[in-house]
Amino acid sequence: MTMVAQTHEPFVLFGPAHMAVLALAAIVPAGLILWARRSGPGAGRVIRWSIALALVVNEIVYEIHGLCVDGWRKFLENYLPLHLCGVAVFLTAWTMIRPRQRVFELAYFWGLAGTVQALLTPELRFGFPEYRFIEFFLNHGLIVTGVFFAVGAMKLRPGPGSVWWAFWMTNVCAAGAGLADWAIGGSANYMYLCRPPAAASPFFFLPWPWYIPSMEVVGLALIGALYLPFRRRGGGEGGGEFP
Repeated sequence: MTMVAQTHEPFVLFGPAHMAVLALAAIVPAGLILWARRSGPGAGRVIRWSIALALVVNEIVYEIHGLCVDGWRKFLENYLPLHLCGVAVFLTAWTMIRPRQRVFELAYFWGLAGTVQALLTPELRFGFPEYRFIEFFLNHGLIVTGVFFAVGAMKLRPGPGSVWWAFWMTNVCAAGAGLADWAIGGSANYMYLCRPPAAASPFFFLPWPWYIPSMEVVGLALIGALYLPFRRRGGGEGGGEFP
């Protein structure tokens, strides 16, 4: 009997599948915002809860899949939600269900500064239709969708002081991720504190450990840039249209 080796399509940066999901990441939020604005609070509530449920279920399935496929050791090293995008999953879901100003601000800054960059330069080996490809882009696409929906339909806005709030909370998360990297050992590399990501990224332009302080500057600049559209308008908690 001839054994046929299992093959996977390799991930191609900006290939057809990648470009398709990037297009969806832009089209889906715009469509949902338009639908909510035209249909009213009832539709907005359904959309918010659907985004939150999809985010949490996708994350849980990913964790279970990682544990079953790779075992406890690899699970601890690679699957804990200790990257900013992993934390943003729950912050975005929280914002969809029960909007809170400070929670939204972290979801907004981390979702756009971090998640968009991950969508553009994903750390993936396999392409569509491999499960990791689908899970990765569903995870990151839902974060972006939730953040844009919060701004465009729920009328949430980052408020005064939000830039420094997000910056310092990023450092708090980095400290927690660094502690986890140290405690787990092995190949643990949460928030890329031990080595740069395998995927090419314009933000990791220095060798380790020098890219870490440079990322502080880049991160603060990105957060500041994301606040600029709301600087003159002022912030404040929205969501009254979608109780």
